[in-house]
Amino acid sequence: MRFRSLNAQAVGHVHGKACLPWVFELAGKYGIKVIAMEITHDSHLHEIQEALHKTGKPTGVMIQIGTRNTQNFELLKIVGRQRELPVLLKRGFNNLRYSPVSREAAGIAAFLGLLGGYALLTVFPPLFAWLPANVVALARTSCGWGALAAGPLAIHLMYLAYRIPARPFWNHWQTWTAFFGSTFALGVALVGAVYGAVLVYQGEALAPPLRALAWPLVAGIVLEGAGLVAHARDLVRRDGEGAASHYEQRTAFGKTYLARNVALAGVEGWAGLIGWGLIAAMVAATAFVGRALFYVLVIPTTMPGAFFWRNRGFEEHARKTGLAAMPQVGVVPDSH
Repeated sequence: MRFRSLNAQAVGHVHGKACLPWVFELAGKYGIKVIAMEITHDSHLHEIQEALHKTGKPTGVMIQIGTRNTQNFELLKIVGRQRELPVLLKRGFNNLRYSPVSREAAGIAAFLGLLGGYALLTVFPPLFAWLPANVVALARTSCGWGALAAGPLAIHLMYLAYRIPARPFWNHWQTWTAFFGSTFALGVALVGAVYGAVLVYQGEALAPPLRALAWPLVAGIVLEGAGLVAHARDLVRRDGEGAASHYEQRTAFGKTYLARNVALAGVEGWAGLIGWGLIAAMVAATAFVGRALFYVLVIPTTMPGAFFWRNRGFEEHARKTGLAAMPQVGVVPDSH
């Protein structure tokens, strides 16, 4: 039995429920016995059932509930009451060996726990007055260095969770440079803005610390910029969903893409603080737009319409097998 996965949310909202019947017909034609379809709303279930009945059930469908919907009680209740389709409940918890999401969550939890411990031991020492001073000092130092090590590890584990072959737009080392570059740039910008405001309020010199902070800020921007250049170059060379994502990036989201890239290219007293604040705002806006594009532009290889966008491999396959003769496939057949 062959198994394929499909994103029902993308089908329902990007391509319209009208495409579901021919997706099922194609699956049946090529002997695909079961399609796993993720749903996030009860309307998706009704659309799938309607399309299956309309086409005479040429293939089987297994409803998939992802980790993000394990607390969606209304959806779980509706799916659980129906008896027509089997349900696959996917959870990313308690599975460090097989689940990148679990490893990411464990890394972030370790970082936040250690950082919280360091903050408590540093800001509220009276809470620990009943402990020997050397024990408190050791715990504070351990939490501080532990958080310093766990932070980059958590970001790296987060990056590994996004290296998904079925998401070509994410499956590139540029994801690593984006995560770490924005960490440096945003973190330093925030530290500079807060620390600078304190220094100006106290009447102390602002330039020396800001000069020191400028180096990691620039390093983060350069790191992310280098990744973006390599990412764009590689996407242009690819076929398939990665190239489709980049095409969407340069057309439908062209102005947003240009604004993000231009922003990446960007004294003492209140003037210095205002200047740093403007830089921090620009870095934050760039990171916000970049992260929005990161999630909006990804096209899964498991999404039906993705096969037909700038995918030369599929076009050749459709012409050789006769699929191109079907108008709904969207591939022009050979004219000779």
